[in-house]
Amino acid sequence: MRKVPVILFGQNYWDRTINFDALVEEGAISQCGRELLQYAESADEAWVIILENYTNGNNHKGN
Repeated sequence: MRKVPVILFGQNYWDRTINFDALVEEGAISQCGRELLQYAESADEAWVIILENYTNGNNHKGN
């Protein structure tokens, strides 16, 4: 199954709210899961992420 990005709007907000790297260190999420998280500041940026994911043949595998 193709992995899809999880797009979070507002990196400053998310960096202050949740420490995703700490969640990886504690085993709450996998590094592969962490790599799916991407940040966008606008709908246009999010659209670019979506297009890149589907046009670059994303075959991201792992847990």
